[in-house]
Amino acid sequence: VYVALDGDALEPGELAVFMPEPDGLALTEVERLLRDVAARSRVAGIGLTGLVRDPGNEPKLARLCSALGV
Repeated sequence: VYVALDGDALEPGELAVFMPEPDGLALTEVERLLRDVAARSRVAGIGLTGLVRDPGNEPKLARLCSALGV
């Protein structure tokens, strides 16, 4: 499984993104979903898009990658 995740799908303020959209997912919800994917599938990788360059994103993206096991 290859996971493609657009940062704009998250609730504004969760990540620094190009086009924040209201009513997105919380970071903790995405972590749970990624853990579920990793538990059920062999993960080949992840693509994270829609992000702006912001040092505050790094620990959050590390959490998401860790949840997926990559």
